[in-house]
Amino acid sequence: MPFLNYNGKIIDEATPILTATNRGIRFGDGFFESMAMFKGRLVAVDYHIERIQSTYRTLGMQLPDEFTKAFVNQQVDTLSFANRISNARVRIQFFRNGGGLYRPESNEASFIITQQDISYTSYPASDGIEIVVFDKYYKPLHALSALKSSNALLYVLAAQYALEMDVQDSIILNEKGNICEVSSSNIFLVLGEKLITPSVSEGCVDGVMRKVILQLALELNLEVSEGAITGSDLEFASEVFLTNATRGVVYVSKFGEKVYEVRHAKRLLKALNEAINGGRF
Repeated sequence: MPFLNYNGKIIDEATPILTATNRGIRFGDGFFESMAMFKGRLVAVDYHIERIQSTYRTLGMQLPDEFTKAFVNQQVDTLSFANRISNARVRIQFFRNGGGLYRPESNEASFIITQQDISYTSYPASDGIEIVVFDKYYKPLHALSALKSSNALLYVLAAQYALEMDVQDSIILNEKGNICEVSSSNIFLVLGEKLITPSVSEGCVDGVMRKVILQLALELNLEVSEGAITGSDLEFASEVFLTNATRGVVYVSKFGEKVYEVRHAKRLLKALNEAINGGRF
């Protein structure tokens, strides 16, 4: 039976730990962080810690002062030992403690760490996926849009729409009708020889893998641009790929009748795995 880490305690995943008054359940009052672990080592953990700290400051939550890189590594290592795994998707869920209605009675927060075993020891190349535009609802533009909030209804509906359309993922638009992200990842396009991605001001999640790929692209001497991307850009792009912390780089092969090539994405995935194996991220 798998184990989880609840506030530093290793317990059976089947053990009840939350009640109906939990603020994460009642109000979505929390956030989460997803990470990859290869050979017992968390990938890009510095970026993840930075985002965790930024998010709980934005939400006015109070985590223990010791919630640092060393603390997170130690907590994940302890859980990995209990689960006897070294390659995993790691998720840390945070929620505000205490009761209250919309106004919380406490700003102290708790965390739950879970793991899902994976068979690979570096990010694998994808076969290429098909995507579609989800335009029933639009993502608002404000500071909270960049967070990985526990309120993920828009992403659930977008992913459900992709399933209904028999494709693998769907594009989410912001309130201006521009491309924001997909249901589970940030999105990159290649126009000419320029690599472009929506800026955080366009409402996308401030993804950790997005930051890593932007850094690696510059090191590969690729021209990089962050800004607004429209639907017509999908038609003119020669290449589209997705990034997130647990899957790395995912190739997009098709959008409607448009078929994309895979060139820069392969270079970036190769550079990413080399950097991870070299201990850079």
